[in-house]
Amino acid sequence: MQELPTTLAAMIQCFDWKVANGGVVDMAERPGLTTPRAQDLVCVPVARFTTPVFET
Repeated sequence: MQELPTTLAAMIQCFDWKVANGGVVDMAERPGLTTPRAQDLVCVPVARFTTPVFET
């Protein structure tokens, strides 16, 4: 369990995140005890660094 925060932090730091569905986040809720989202949030990671950074 100690590796999860480190992995999450690395993914947040190394990638820019774009919303997949045309850049629009639908905040509508469906019925339920915890009011889940009607549409799932889908994000696509985009690398922040260009390839010459990794070649050194």
